[in-house]
Amino acid sequence: MHRRSILDALATAGIAGGLAGAGCLGREQRETPPKLTEDDDPTTLTADGVTASFSVGGGQKPVDDTASAELDDGVVVTGTMEPTGCNRPTLARVDYSAVDGVLSLKLGVADQYPDREVECGNASYGYTCRCVVDEGTPETVELVHAYAGREPVEFTLDLG
Repeated sequence: MHRRSILDALATAGIAGGLAGAGCLGREQRETPPKLTEDDDPTTLTADGVTASFSVGGGQKPVDDTASAELDDGVVVTGTMEPTGCNRPTLARVDYSAVDGVLSLKLGVADQYPDREVECGNASYGYTCRCVVDEGTPETVELVHAYAGREPVEFTLDLG
């Protein structure tokens, strides 16, 4: 009787273990990314004569890249980028020439999940970049949306 209980237990464990192993080997497991919302911690970059604070909104249906700028206690640049996969816009560089009146911004993209593989669809992301200059008032914003593996999108925005 005891022998039969042991054999039954082994058979059940072997079947369950085989099914669990087959599930792990049979398909690649991917994690679904959490729903993205407004950045809790905006990026701040400082260069000679300018400080820029950059934040990204949650994903939305893909649209073409857009950009606009206005003077409002500094320069406020808003727009959308359409990076692919799990990438989101990042502020890569900021420069300001008070002599030329030109504020230059370069936005890049970064993988939000570099340490694991997740299933991501394409989405556009809205962003806001608030720039405060030390002297003068910018007349023009030169903005680049830089992407890996495809042509950048460039904007020249007149503030005058």
